[in-house]
This record gives sequence, structure tokens and C-alpha cells, in this order.
Amino acid sequence: MTLDLHHVEPAPFAPQKGVVSKYFDSDTMVLDVPNHKIDKPHKFSITLFKDKNTQTDFIIQILSTIFHKSRKEIIDILFQIHEKGSGICGVYTKEIAETKISVIRKLAELRQSSLKCKMQKE
Repeated sequence: MTLDLHHVEPAPFAPQKGVVSKYFDSDTMVLDVPNHKIDKPHKFSITLFKDKNTQTDFIIQILSTIFHKSRKEIIDILFQIHEKGSGICGVYTKEIAETKISVIRKLAELRQSSLKCKMQKE
């Protein structure tokens, strides 16, 4: 069977309102695509907070392994945390941000660190 994309026949049925239908070739493909916009997912920033008890190497480990930051980005974020008391590590969809927060908290618990982090809707 060959599919001729230049030959488009009308659908043999009346499409529902809001659905675009195209019927290709007499044996196969019907494509139904909703005619409405899909909302973009909300984004959440993840922030680490300054902590007197947390060692810098632990924060560097988090920034490099969980957030995949470059050396320059790590230095910039560490400077923000030192100077402003907090630093934004990244912006993600809700599920990814929740997962990263969970991993950070578990690692902090294992290292008996009091490192604080939060996610905030953008």
C-alpha cells in the first residue's frame, strides 16, 4: 500500500466540533486533532538557602549531580547563596521540581545536614 499525501479525500463522516479530520487513502489513516490550545505546564523554581552547618562541598555535589550545573554556574549560585542568603538552582515543571526537592532532602538527611530548599511557582 502506498500513501499519497497529495490526494486527500474528505472524511466519510461528519467530524465533531473542534476536531480536524483528514482521511488519507481508502484503507487507512484518519487523523483527529483537537482544535484547541494546550496549556503550558506551570514552572517552579528551586532555591537553596544559606546554612552555617552545611559544607560547601555538599552544595557543590548537589549543584553538579542533581542540577547538572557547570563550574561557572556553580560558582555563581554559591556566590548568590553567600551574598543574598539564597540562590536559585533552576526552573522546572512541578513533577521534576518535586523530585529534585525530595532527592535533596533525602541526601541532606543522610549527611545529617540542615540544608534548606524550597520550590516556588514562577
